[in-house]
Amino acid sequence: MKHLIFSLSRFLVVFLSSSIVFFALLVAAIHVLTLYLNHRVETVEHFSSNLLHKPVQISQFSIEWKGLMPVLKGRNVIIWNDTKTQALFKIQQLSVGINLIKSLLIGNIKLGEVMGSSIELLIYQTKDKRFELSGINTLAAQVANFGSNGVNEMLEWLLEEPSLSFQDVTLNFYPSMGGEWPKMKFDVMLKNQRNRHKLSAQLKFFGENAERLRIIADLRGKFSQPLFSDLSGRFYLEGRSISLAKWLSLITEKYLLQDSLTDFKVWADWQHDHFTQIHTVFSNQKNSVLKITTQAPITIMPFFASVRWNSSVHGYWSVNAIVKDLNFSAWREIPGIKGLNAYCYMTAKSGYIISRSKNVSLYFSKLFRAPIHLNNLFSELHWRITKNGMAMQIPKLEANNADLSINTQLALLMPINKKKSKISLLAHIKTNKPSRITYYLPQPFIGSKLMHWLNSAIINGSGDTTLLWRGPIFKFPFDKDEGTFLVNTRVKDGELHYESGWPNLEKINANLIFSGRKMQIFVDSARIFSTHLENIQADIPIIKRHIQAVLHIVTKEIHSSLENGLAFLHATPLIKTIDNQLSGLLLHGPLRLALQFTIPLESGTENLKIIGLGATEDAIVRIPSHHIQINHLKGQFFLSQTGVQAENLFGMLWDKPIVIGIRSKPSMQLTINYSDIQTVLNSEESAWRFSVDNKFAQGSVLIPKDQQKAIDANFSFIVFNSAILAQNNTWHFNQIPKINFHANNIRYDGMDIGMLQLALRSMLNGVAIQDLQAGNANYHIIARGAWHDQSNPSTEIFGQLDSSNLSGFLHSWGLPASITAEQAHIRFNLQWLGMPSEIEATRLQGNFSFSASNGQIVDIGSNAEAKLSFGRLLTFLSLQSLSRRLQLDFSDLQTKGFNFTALQGHFTLKNGNAFTKDTSIEGPVAVVTITGRIGLFPKNYDLVIKIRPHFTSSLPVIVGLAGGPVAGVVTWIANAVLGSTVQKIAETTYHVTGSWGKPEITKTST
Repeated sequence: MKHLIFSLSRFLVVFLSSSIVFFALLVAAIHVLTLYLNHRVETVEHFSSNLLHKPVQISQFSIEWKGLMPVLKGRNVIIWNDTKTQALFKIQQLSVGINLIKSLLIGNIKLGEVMGSSIELLIYQTKDKRFELSGINTLAAQVANFGSNGVNEMLEWLLEEPSLSFQDVTLNFYPSMGGEWPKMKFDVMLKNQRNRHKLSAQLKFFGENAERLRIIADLRGKFSQPLFSDLSGRFYLEGRSISLAKWLSLITEKYLLQDSLTDFKVWADWQHDHFTQIHTVFSNQKNSVLKITTQAPITIMPFFASVRWNSSVHGYWSVNAIVKDLNFSAWREIPGIKGLNAYCYMTAKSGYIISRSKNVSLYFSKLFRAPIHLNNLFSELHWRITKNGMAMQIPKLEANNADLSINTQLALLMPINKKKSKISLLAHIKTNKPSRITYYLPQPFIGSKLMHWLNSAIINGSGDTTLLWRGPIFKFPFDKDEGTFLVNTRVKDGELHYESGWPNLEKINANLIFSGRKMQIFVDSARIFSTHLENIQADIPIIKRHIQAVLHIVTKEIHSSLENGLAFLHATPLIKTIDNQLSGLLLHGPLRLALQFTIPLESGTENLKIIGLGATEDAIVRIPSHHIQINHLKGQFFLSQTGVQAENLFGMLWDKPIVIGIRSKPSMQLTINYSDIQTVLNSEESAWRFSVDNKFAQGSVLIPKDQQKAIDANFSFIVFNSAILAQNNTWHFNQIPKINFHANNIRYDGMDIGMLQLALRSMLNGVAIQDLQAGNANYHIIARGAWHDQSNPSTEIFGQLDSSNLSGFLHSWGLPASITAEQAHIRFNLQWLGMPSEIEATRLQGNFSFSASNGQIVDIGSNAEAKLSFGRLLTFLSLQSLSRRLQLDFSDLQTKGFNFTALQGHFTLKNGNAFTKDTSIEGPVAVVTITGRIGLFPKNYDLVIKIRPHFTSSLPVIVGLAGGPVAGVVTWIANAVLGSTVQKIAETTYHVTGSWGKPEITKTST
């Protein structure tokens, strides 16, 4: 035994000594070879070219020693293609260590630490989406000692080497679609220690975005087939400012991503042949657009998400995700969203999402007119996938914004055949701004015109809504009763703008119901123009695209006032329909009115229709601008879209009955019966015109619609009498309108007044009488005047009367033609207490003057005396009496009468008396002067008459008196004097007293 042990020991010593000597000789030989190779770069290039079967160029080569490990170093190493026209692989610095001990033990070259820097690589993508790393594929295929080819061999080799490090690697990438990526810088370090492999790598893009990728891996196990099947460990991947569009295009052309910029971190666990868990956190930094083949693109906006994915060997997997500020646009049936925060748990068969978010916006493409913004959102969504389809349930959804708050429950069944999908939705909604209801109505089921009407119709108020939607989704809105769609809203203090140009319905308390395609409104109470309304019903029978939407409104009897009714008409297009005929009209009194409206909300066959029945009693109608007022008006009237109609409206105008009929089509027309006079009032462009044609009058009156203009009355003739004036003596000056009056012929109590025209204008505390003119062939009057304060009324008038045929004038006025004159002139300025129609001689104040020339005082007869009341005085002064007293026989005195050349005088009227101081009559027989008083109220005389006769053989009797009481007195005195003193010329004075019917004449001097 000892001998055996000794023998083995000696063998070991010899072997070790021989090995040491061999190793020393080998090291010495390598050192000698190193000195040789350091100066034979071309030999190394030739050796490397044969090894790789590619031309190799090395600008500088050296071998250094690190202990017992030789290190091969090369600078500016280039591997060319076969024709040396393209560099496949460039390394500025390469350092390769050789582990001599391991190499000797295994009989093959075993590398030590491998380091490279300033490397330039070219990477190509083929059309079949494979990658070629120029030079590396060739290198991996030509490593002769490995005995295999391809990437797997390359990876196996990399995992067996102790340390690999490459720095400042420049990558040039050419994708299959053409073009070139920006240059990339790549650093990688791989350390292998037995079965543990640590990898750290970083990729950086040159350019504005400065994209960066970083990967760290810690794996255990051996490399085997299939790839990574015996490896386990963890991966960490981090990306900053990554443009996913470029990377996605390398994998597939089905998905096209534009303008994406993402940060992410990924943690993954690998077990043998699959990932067991992946956790990623990523954020999208800018708006990006994802397009899937021919489908509409989807826009994804900045958001944050955390996703955790788990799986097992049995194929079961689950995802837990937290999303913050998720943003993407609407895509197909999926609504877009902005600002969503949610937690999601998902498996292959089921899942749920819980969201608590603030300031969320939902985008429904064309379903709603605008995105829906929510201040707060809380929801739970559960789903389950079965072999028959998917079942979805929302047990709770609460949301609110400035317009509304909503509480919803939803169940949705979506079988494989989507057309059989069913929904069950129950929602409670409180609206704070009904004016924005159209933002929450589905547009595809409502015409654009109806949507426009709804947008402007509902203005103010609040609502409490219950929504029920149950049935097949694709049968909505259930025209054949396949399901139920019901929206019931209780509106409080609402305001409805039901038609453009019409006054709004305010303070509405009502139920608004959508049932299928029908809308109904049941109004409990409302207000319009301060009028309280009750029990109003409105409905839209059918809401459907391409079918005209029509709103029907029916009211019960409304109790209001005519003032509000007139204000309502003025605020509607009806006022244009009736040509603004009610402008300037003031109404006062009660009103009862029932209305029906048919209002088309869209263009079509239906037009606006209005049917109304109204009634009033004890009402007042005033036209202030024309001082017209109708009292105690009562009766019924009908209202339509064309205007107002009435058969008989009864009232009182100027204390006399008036009956009015109204017809507004084809144009406004009023039928008026007043004081048994029937007339028709027609509307013209700028005025009302009514015509009169009966035995009392013929003409027309034009009442302008412009309140600043005067009424124009034009008549061919008017016949009236004092009895009519007596019946209408209750007029007030504020009842008299601004009027321009003209009549060609007026007869009053048998008198022929002839033409009359005047203008009446309101003034402070009265009415002005302007431009009064009257006359016929015998006379002409020009005058002005006024009617003053109604509480103590008085009238004044001043002007002049001119006549070229005095007897004709007297005859036309129904007076005895007792005086004739070629020319007669009267100037007057008169006043009296009372209205203009209350003129009486006993009330007159003021003065007047008269003058006449070349006239004659004739015998008036007993009948005329009676008419003049003081005719005895005229008879006393008549020519017959005077001629008998003078007993003259002149040829020019054979006719009845007393000639005068001039008759004139001035009178003052006061307290029912006429005073004169200078009345004179000059004739061929005598000159008569009169002073004193004529009593108009006591109807008596107190006159002093002086007569001075004068004679001449050639002077004809050409002078007569002017008529009236004074002329009669003068004639009588002249007869008396001349009769008693035929041969004597002297002046005689008489004093006339007594009544008009029985005057007393006393001679006071001779």
